[in-house]
Amino acid sequence: MKAKVFRNGRNQAIRIPVEMSFDTDTVTLEKQGNALIVRPVYQGGWKAFFADESLVLPDDFDTGEDPAPQEREL
Repeated sequence: MKAKVFRNGRNQAIRIPVEMSFDTDTVTLEKQGNALIVRPVYQGGWKAFFADESLVLPDDFDTGEDPAPQEREL
């Protein structure tokens, strides 16, 4: 989907279509190469964070494996 880019003062802005709008007034931006990743800032705590179906976690986020305990001298 295409979106309109325009100037707002000295800033560049993007007009986000209604069907892609976020249910928040704050987002985070991340630049990866020539791509711009826009993510909502979660206001509802961890429950809202993990309930978001658009959330993309790294493949190794939850491997289900605990690291081996470390030996320590007491």
